[in-house]
Amino acid sequence: MIFYSMNAFLDELDKALGNMSGEARKEILDDFREHFRLAREEGKTDEEIIKTLGAPNTIAKQFLEMGESKSGYKSFYASPMQSGNNYNEETNHYYGVSSNERAFGTDGVERIIIDVNTANIKVNADSQTQSIRTSVCIRDKKGSFHSSKYGGTIEITEDSPFSLLSFIGLHRKPTEITIDIPTNSKYCFELNNRFGRIELFNCNGVLLTIRCSLGDIQTGYAQFEKISANSKGGNIEFEHVSSGFTDLQATAGNIAIKESSGSLEAHSSAGNVKIRKHRGNVVAQSAAGNVRVENSEGHVKANTAAGNVKIQTAICEFVDLSSGAGNVSLSAEEVKGLKISALAGDAKAQVERILGDVDMTSGAGDVKLDANFMQGNINATSGAGTVRVKIPRETSIRVVTKKGMGSVKNSLPDNQQSPYTLTASSPLGTVKLIGT
Repeated sequence: MIFYSMNAFLDELDKALGNMSGEARKEILDDFREHFRLAREEGKTDEEIIKTLGAPNTIAKQFLEMGESKSGYKSFYASPMQSGNNYNEETNHYYGVSSNERAFGTDGVERIIIDVNTANIKVNADSQTQSIRTSVCIRDKKGSFHSSKYGGTIEITEDSPFSLLSFIGLHRKPTEITIDIPTNSKYCFELNNRFGRIELFNCNGVLLTIRCSLGDIQTGYAQFEKISANSKGGNIEFEHVSSGFTDLQATAGNIAIKESSGSLEAHSSAGNVKIRKHRGNVVAQSAAGNVRVENSEGHVKANTAAGNVKIQTAICEFVDLSSGAGNVSLSAEEVKGLKISALAGDAKAQVERILGDVDMTSGAGDVKLDANFMQGNINATSGAGTVRVKIPRETSIRVVTKKGMGSVKNSLPDNQQSPYTLTASSPLGTVKLIGT
């Protein structure tokens, strides 16, 4: 459902909060109302503001998962800290004002853990850095963060949230946590953030694990043995990332990958998935959005329940594409086999060279195959649409057509001695076999 006004958005959020107590409910709605007021002063329309917030159901779910203590929703707030207490050596706590920095030696360090609720996180490798430097910039003079090193682990945690607007990543001046590490250092990273953004750049390591509830995840120029990233309400963007295995999960946001390598799986429940220039096998899935893969090398498996699937590539291994309600299309120079299935939409493939079997089906849409070189079996079937296969006349293949209510037109030679078979049928539509 799309909301175009603040009142409609707040009404839906109020309903989605379910059995939450009146005090907690009022705090949430008042803070969102204040956010609309501030954003309007900056010239934004209600529709633009709502697009940045996300779905009311998703936001309400996050608050309901946090629950309520006996003292009420106010238990989620920490008292304002006294200014001037930037860092306490005895407790390793950051308090209050502006920027707080620490430096840790790299000897024995294997893991870096950040587990916070309301801050933005940025990790970066710097050739000028010889130690691990942490910086916490608390811009609104509230909040408490804990920094420590134990064994082979450096950890930053947030002791207590301090603002509902900060919880949902709406605060105009959020706390910023920055970690600079030496170039070519190889650590395991565990980055957890409920309502802020996570960025990681120029880092190498063994394992990268990122978890966000409502914030975006952005990673660039990184290399890890294994990567796992999950965002429930935000987007995931990777660029120039190499990993033996990468698993990306977005519940409501989009996933965008550019110039990556390794085995890749990208799943979005409600958003789009777009992958460009990937070297390695790809599994790309979306329940409600579109899936698009460009210039991928390796096996490609892409499917969506309600959106379209579009693949544009050069040389690719086996391609397996499917859509429940949308169209599926493939454009490639060379593939070593393909399977395309569209339950309600069209299934189309335009390939220069096919060096393997082809299986293309549609329940209600058209099926169209264009190839300038074909070596393998072809099955092209539609329940109610047109089936059109266009291949060179010199292709050695046996032709089997099943006539339905529509017409069958064939200009291809039928070679009964060929080891390959072309089967084409449409019970309610037309079959066209064209030799070029």
